[in-house]
Amino acid sequence: MRITTHTLILIALSIIPIMQAKAFQDYKISLEEYIIYAQTYPSVIINKSAIRQQNPAKFIVDEEELTTCFILQQTEHHYIINITNNIDTESSDSILLTQISIPDTTTMYVYSNKYSNPLDLYTCPDASCSKITFEEYINEELYIIDFNGPWLKVQFIHNGNLYIGWLSPHSYCSNPYSTCS
Repeated sequence: MRITTHTLILIALSIIPIMQAKAFQDYKISLEEYIIYAQTYPSVIINKSAIRQQNPAKFIVDEEELTTCFILQQTEHHYIINITNNIDTESSDSILLTQISIPDTTTMYVYSNKYSNPLDLYTCPDASCSKITFEEYINEELYIIDFNGPWLKVQFIHNGNLYIGWLSPHSYCSNPYSTCS
């Protein structure tokens, strides 16, 4: 059988609706599963407009434009993330997550949660790696450029200098509206 360009286009067009139908996957997890989940995947801040661009009907506009999400994996041009939508009102012991793919150009960031303790910025995602220690609180947005498990590779400007390095899982906060002390 000879495959022509026309045949490939028809196959691609038949697959696109399936891919779009699976762009969002909702599922519930228990609070116990959520605690393990939060220790496994990094939680970061994103703007809801990045989510609405993928499916405007799925997420309504509310007064809060920022939300948190878990980064699950990075593909060639996208991040696969899970958004914590809400605690299920029918069963208060479960949480509704929505899995979505967003472009890898989406801005994601966190804040330091080291308000009175030094912040360590490592050269690799391991506590045995060399590090730079900031004694004063870093109040800038720490932009995510990579991740490895719950470790985040970030970049930020502080006192006019660009810093790039890895944050340990217990040194960042992904709450855009309050502190994580």
